[in-house]
Amino acid sequence: MWRVATILFLTLPALAQQVGNADKLAPLMSALDSGQTHNSLPCTVEFIPPRLNLAFRFQDGYSARIPLDGYMGAERRSRIVFRVTRSGGQPVYFVDTVDLPPRQDRGFDALNTGLFFTGEGRYDVQWTMWDDLNRVCRKDWSFDAH
Repeated sequence: MWRVATILFLTLPALAQQVGNADKLAPLMSALDSGQTHNSLPCTVEFIPPRLNLAFRFQDGYSARIPLDGYMGAERRSRIVFRVTRSGGQPVYFVDTVDLPPRQDRGFDALNTGLFFTGEGRYDVQWTMWDDLNRVCRKDWSFDAH
């Protein structure tokens, strides 16, 4: 049991998304523009409401479920870019990469969960995931952390 907990603890930081610099993310920023047309990537994205953690910070996030039937036979890569903007504040950008192993069986879904911290206030989130087949999944939501 101790080994499982240690492995989980050591691998969690490697799964986290990274905060991105808007200037360096310019090529990826267009993915957040919902006015662009792309093929649709079937996915379900659920918002994880803010909860006060033990460090007295609000922890919020998302959970994305992607059917893997569209990725049969080859290894694929998806990118996630999302923007979190506090009401009246500057946006913060996050980037994550999801590598999907080659699939031989049908009926499986991938689940990707991302967490981020906020302070008290009202926030807007624009979330986008696109795969190497140029298909896009988008989700926008707003929430209050208090």
